[in-house]
Amino acid sequence: MSEAVTATKSRVKALCRRSAIPCEGHGVYRSSGRREARALLPNASLKWQFDSLGRQHPEADAGEVGARVFRLLL
Repeated sequence: MSEAVTATKSRVKALCRRSAIPCEGHGVYRSSGRREARALLPNASLKWQFDSLGRQHPEADAGEVGARVFRLLL
């Protein structure tokens, strides 16, 4: 589970970097940081991709170890 969370976090940061959105530290994983980063995305396609990153691993909602960390991405 932690590998899936790490991979998703890496994808979130990569998406931000591709769009020239500063994403140092863990701020982009917090809800306020996600809202700010999403608002800076230049088009609907990237916003959809950003939103879908949190839906890639539905097992995180089953209460398994690491689910709390994953939910920070939603």
